[in-house]
Amino acid sequence: MPGTEIAFEQDVRVRGFMFQKKVRDRMARFRQLDRSPNRHRDALEFSNGKIILVTDLVIGQRAGVLQLPVDPAKPRAVTEVAAGTRPVAI
Repeated sequence: MPGTEIAFEQDVRVRGFMFQKKVRDRMARFRQLDRSPNRHRDALEFSNGKIILVTDLVIGQRAGVLQLPVDPAKPRAVTEVAAGTRPVAI
């Protein structure tokens, strides 16, 4: 989903014209660039400002999800106000 934040185990590598290149970053957020049906639109926006199409990533890299995007249409039932406090209903 757009807005999902992920962290890679190592610096991200992308396919170049002849060689692989490093993005020199490990954290990214999913984005959708173009909604036309004839183009691939899924991309990663890195914290250093680079935007890379998902199809340009080198195969075999590992990443984990840090945070899913918040959907304002779905209210959260319980949230923690501050660290060490009990959950409160909103």
